[in-house]
Amino acid sequence: MIVELISRKEAKEQGKVKYFTGLLCKNGHVSERYVSTHQCHACVTESRPAYVPVVKEEHPRSAAIRENKTTYNTGIPCRKGHLSDRYTSSGFCIECMTAFYNTDEQRIKNKLYREKTKAQKAAYDKEFDKKNKAYRSALKAANRANRQYRIVSWDKEFTEFVCEEAFHLAELREDVTGFKWHLDHVIPLCGDKVSGLHVWNNFAVIPASENHYNVTTKRTGNL
Repeated sequence: MIVELISRKEAKEQGKVKYFTGLLCKNGHVSERYVSTHQCHACVTESRPAYVPVVKEEHPRSAAIRENKTTYNTGIPCRKGHLSDRYTSSGFCIECMTAFYNTDEQRIKNKLYREKTKAQKAAYDKEFDKKNKAYRSALKAANRANRQYRIVSWDKEFTEFVCEEAFHLAELREDVTGFKWHLDHVIPLCGDKVSGLHVWNNFAVIPASENHYNVTTKRTGNL
């Protein structure tokens, strides 16, 4: 390409960015020069470092969302120093949330909230079930299938006996205390990270309120 010879002064008067004198620069280039700095264009190009694209590592939470996981771990302590997993949905530390919801003050607040919204929730669940019958049926079928694999063949008779006695104990405790008791599995049958067995030494009779609070903790494997 033929470049027009033009002085820096003329290029500046014409409002051009570069000019060309045809003379060698100090590094031996015959190239255009910048009007603003008088620098050789070839020299400036050579002095620039080669472009290296930066590959950003995917954040663990983004990976968990993509893989439909409920929890993730960054390996970085939370503001309270816990290194536990975090919830994908909120990014909150599981250990912090467990401690928060297990305080007496929060339990009372949650109980009052459940009582206040009980009718509203029942109406919502009924309407949701009506509109999503196939979805609910699929969930129940999957849960039944998972639980079948947790029933053991050994100690079956003794397990059935202990299970029946545990239900009687729950009824007796309800009569004495005035609030509901549940037969719970110490290690849940369908946990996210760990699953227990439907066997007599995995049973526990606990208050219904305690069972509700333990659901999240158990299912994420934080026992």
